[in-house]
This record gives sequence, C-alpha cells and structure tokens, in this order.
Amino acid sequence: SKEHEQFFRDPVAYAKRYHPEKNSDDCYTPVELRTAVEEYVVQNLLPNHGKGYVIARPFWPKGNYQKYHYKKNEVVIDNPPFSITSEIVKWYQEHGIKFFLYGQGTTLFQAGRTATSVVVDVSVSFHNGLCVNIGFISNLYKDAKISVDGKLRQIILKAMPVQLFSVAYMARSRM
Repeated sequence: SKEHEQFFRDPVAYAKRYHPEKNSDDCYTPVELRTAVEEYVVQNLLPNHGKGYVIARPFWPKGNYQKYHYKKNEVVIDNPPFSITSEIVKWYQEHGIKFFLYGQGTTLFQAGRTATSVVVDVSVSFHNGLCVNIGFISNLYKDAKISVDGKLRQIILKAMPVQLFSVAYMARSRM
C-alpha cells in the first residue's frame, strides 16, 4: 500500500504524521499538581491566606492571555507556553498583574527577568509524555530574585509521586 511505501521511504516523516513531536508548550498540568500549587500559593504567598483573591487561568490552546479580562483581585496561577514565558512575564509586570507561573527549569534564570525564579528541583511527567524539570516564576515575592523552596518541593512530591515511567523516560531522553 501507499502508506507502507511511505513508511519504508521515510520512516521519520511517517512517524511524525501520526505521532506529532512532543513539545514543552503542550504540557497540560496534571490536576493533582495544579491543586497542590494553588493551595500553596493561596496559603503562603497571598495576603490573608488568599481571602478576596480569585485564581485566573488564562492559558489554553489557541487562547490569547493578553485578551483575557483580568480583574484587580485575580492572581494568575497557571502553566503558560514555556517558549514565550519571558514575553508573558514582561507583559504581566507592565500591566501590574499578580502571577505565579510554571516554568521550565532550564529557562528560569533568563537574562533581564524582573520576577522571582522559584527553584523546586522536581521533574514532572505531563499528559503528553514529556518529563520536565519545573520551577516557577512569580512577582508575589517582595524583592527576591531567587527562591529555593523546599516546602513547595515537598508538597509537589507528595501530590505527584515519583513514577518509574518518569525515571525511565528521563534515562531514554539522555541517551
């Protein structure tokens, strides 16, 4: 058949046609992780344990975070596309929007960043199969540029138990 011929001529193109590349912009947050992080932020970083604040999640496929109608009492706790994190942080800072964003561990310390890089040293398996070392970027910390947060790390590890698949995936991806 034509499909078999295509497979044997160019197996990589054939595979990409049916199995799109895994992309760190398509890492949808597991509910357990999202819930644990939201509870931590509300209890530990917002005034009055978050009373009066509403959590905003403006990132979804084909959405436009700049068109979202932000309210004064909202704090963004969300997992944005990692490829445009710097652009998002800059825009939020310019517009006075409170945020606690998921970040890819390898890009937390980009030059010129005007927010706090929160290091937790945890790798998470996302729904698309990628295992990503996560951290966070936030403007909820006063003047700190870096926060190494062991308490948040423990909360995440408790919410997202280490899976053998994650370790196996990481080992394969480094070969």
